Amino acid sequence: MKIIALSALFATKVPEWVQKKHIKVPYIMIRITSPDSDFLEVQNTELQKDVLFLKFYDLDKPLGNDKYDRFLFTGKQANQIIDFVQEYKDVGLIIIHCDAGVSRSAGVAAALSKIINGSDFEFFNSGLYRPNMRVYRFILNCWQHRQ
Repeated sequence: MKIIALSALFATKVPEWVQKKHIKVPYIMIRITSPDSDFLEVQNTELQKDVLFLKFYDLDKPLGNDKYDRFLFTGKQANQIIDFVQEYKDVGLIIIHCDAGVSRSAGVAAALSKIINGSDFEFFNSGLYRPNMRVYRFILNCWQHRQ
């Protein structure tokens, strides 16, 4: 399965990609933003099956500041992602975006790629991403506990 990590700005271009036939398979989208931010508008297409919306800060560990620490990525969110992807395992593409498309979305993408495709190499070795390790580990740990 193809897994793509994007910025929020690039995610707004997905309908154009679909129209230009660069995307020809059914897909799902996982949208991530910070708790104090709004999601940019992204138009649905006929190939989009569903969207999962998540809000959490791009932190690898608690800061000792309740304002931020209460919005750390959680096991509950990791399980939401796993459940969402398993519900739509027949799609050919997962598009994941966060604000910059570098850390949170890459952490989700790397973990899902490891689970689904057996390799996270693309997200750790391309030089394009810096996967959030808390996100990555929580998803993999939740997946392991299900096996």
